[in-house]
Amino acid sequence: MIKLMIKVCVFIYFVGVGLHLTMQYAKADEYTTATTAHIITQTVTKGDIDHKKVLTAELERLIHRMAIDMTFVMQKHLPNILEGIAAEIREDADRIYKESQTN
Repeated sequence: MIKLMIKVCVFIYFVGVGLHLTMQYAKADEYTTATTAHIITQTVTKGDIDHKKVLTAELERLIHRMAIDMTFVMQKHLPNILEGIAAEIREDADRIYKESQTN
């Protein structure tokens, strides 16, 4: 009876280790592959796919990604943008002052 319990425990251990090693989470760069594979699987099995809903979700995902990228670009280039605006204001103020002195 003890040998049977040991064998069952060893079997459960190996099954657990095997599942742990083989079951991995999907990585973020595999999103397109996973979505495409799911759509193909549903098409082959004649599943009902709401293409409008899929495209809407993809568009929302792209817009979200673009908004995040725009915030990073703005954060990176905002000092240069503000410096350019400040330089234009200084030039305009200097031009207006010089024109007032010559008239």
